[in-house]
Amino acid sequence: PEESRNVRAALVGDPRPGVHWKLGGFHREIDHLITVEEGTFRNADEGVRVRGAQGALELGGATGWQFDISATYADSQTLDGDGQIPGIPEWVAKSSLAWDSDRRMRGARLSVRHVGENTEQLADYGDQSFGDYTLFDASAYQRFGDDGAHRVTLRHDEGRHAGHAHLAAMRVARADVLEIGIAFEQAAHHGGVHL
Repeated sequence: PEESRNVRAALVGDPRPGVHWKLGGFHREIDHLITVEEGTFRNADEGVRVRGAQGALELGGATGWQFDISATYADSQTLDGDGQIPGIPEWVAKSSLAWDSDRRMRGARLSVRHVGENTEQLADYGDQSFGDYTLFDASAYQRFGDDGAHRVTLRHDEGRHAGHAHLAAMRVARADVLEIGIAFEQAAHHGGVHL
């Protein structure tokens, strides 16, 4: 079975209301990492070491304007130094800018996420490189009815190969959530392959 030893350390600050930051680091050693080889899950023979750092900044409160940004760096190597471990990107960074009305009856959000270079081993194809892409997301919502029990959300995702637009209507009743949605999808095609 996969076994690991982890060490994490972080500094966290709340210097004033609406400002929160975190800086941290981590070190993890893994014996018998579960990997995919030739399309089959197996435990790796060699040990793995992952070390890295994380940073995050959040500005704003529960309503009004909010901004957050974070980044994670992960250097993952086999203990014999065989390069970055497949499936673990070296960099991931995220940021968003949002606004919500005082009673959260309406709002909007713009988000961006960058994923660094990555590899994965695929059956019949071996190591395949992917990653190093950026995703964009924009959404807005409006609540209406008694105490905002109904919500309509419009979302547009723009990624590496495709743009997606979603319109969802939602009725919130106590603990139950009923979502009715219509999705419009436009995907890019390259060389006859649907991505």
